[in-house]
Amino acid sequence: EGAPDLGGEDAYYDASQRGAALSGASAAFGQVDAAVAVPVTNGVADVIVAAAQTSGEALALAAAADYASIRDAEEAYWQDWLAEAKLPASSANLDVDRRALIAIRNAAASSTGAIVASIARQSAYAEDWTRDGSFFNYALELAGHAEMVDQHNRFYARAQRPNGTWGTMYYADGEEGGPFLYEIDQQGLATWTLWQHYAFTHDGAYLADVYPAIARSADWMTLYADPTSGKQGPAMEDDNLFPSQGLQGAITVWLGLMSAVRAAELEGDSANVSKWQARADQLRAVILKQYFPQGQFNPGSSGYGQNLGYQGDFGAASWVLWPAGLLDPCDPTELGMLESLAAYLYDWLDNTISTAAILSYQQKGIQALAVYLGMGNTLPGGRDPAKVSQWVDLYHSVLPTPTLHFGEQIWRVDGGWANRVDMPHAWSGALVYLDAIEITRR
Repeated sequence: EGAPDLGGEDAYYDASQRGAALSGASAAFGQVDAAVAVPVTNGVADVIVAAAQTSGEALALAAAADYASIRDAEEAYWQDWLAEAKLPASSANLDVDRRALIAIRNAAASSTGAIVASIARQSAYAEDWTRDGSFFNYALELAGHAEMVDQHNRFYARAQRPNGTWGTMYYADGEEGGPFLYEIDQQGLATWTLWQHYAFTHDGAYLADVYPAIARSADWMTLYADPTSGKQGPAMEDDNLFPSQGLQGAITVWLGLMSAVRAAELEGDSANVSKWQARADQLRAVILKQYFPQGQFNPGSSGYGQNLGYQGDFGAASWVLWPAGLLDPCDPTELGMLESLAAYLYDWLDNTISTAAILSYQQKGIQALAVYLGMGNTLPGGRDPAKVSQWVDLYHSVLPTPTLHFGEQIWRVDGGWANRVDMPHAWSGALVYLDAIEITRR
């Protein structure tokens, strides 16, 4: 009767405000959760969680278990799972790289191969996003787990819509989720990852199995084009609710089309090679004209509000360099374009990492610059390549949580940095791992 006896924001804060004692409040502000207070001897306790069909079976499992045996089995599992993983030749903290790979494995549904963006559920990341998943797959290939990529890509092939498009995100059973009806950058990246697994493994049987999905996607990307400008058709890009025709959509569609061309060549599908290559060439010409006027990179306006009028941003610019590889460094004209793009990425990173209140996916640009330097190129204008390595080290030694995870965002706070949004955010960690791999390949 009357107003409830309110505790803190949630059970954790309720307990922590009272030296681990619970208030006994009947209600709390915030997300529903719980806390359990148990007397602890000498400040140490083992907590065992067991799950079964009945509470009796779960209790029996817990009673039969002990921390030491669980720990030993867990350590043995991860040592075996990481045994073939490619790790950076040098790293400020190799455990950060290992943890990034472990986070991907923890996020995988063994029954279907789906890999969720985060095992946390703060926002819509407890689903498999094809954008994130394409980069998870690349990291898993380097980790020596091609079998996970094979299963993951077959999940994508099954989940594809009949018209060749993909949803933005999927639950582990293939059901679509999320508010974005069609994100065109996810379309191109899903096509890329279906091809990329063959590029790593040369598994012809796999390619034959997923080629119909690649072909449906390429047909869609060829058909869904602006007949007047040659751009890709309007669609949502990078989680913006309002459709646009920006660089992120353009570069990923081009990457997807070129991936399909390579697959078609191997499958002997000459008619589609010609069709998809022609569309890719048309789109490439549009990208170069709009974003490299006078041979110098210009990202255009990032738009306003929900990116109305969106043209491109830092992340999209990074993907022009990698994974798309749009520009040919052996062509003198395109080498100049490549240098101007690298200068843009370097300056943007140098400014934001030193001054921005929030870091969010700066790892994309670090990866792109590491690829650029790995090609034997020099940063123009006296820009210091050592800074790229320093940024990689920052993500390994300063920015991770104490448990070596990352949030989607990293906020500058009094006394240092704080990770926010869905920890562990598997894509953030995967990009840190890929940055370190690439910077030490040189």
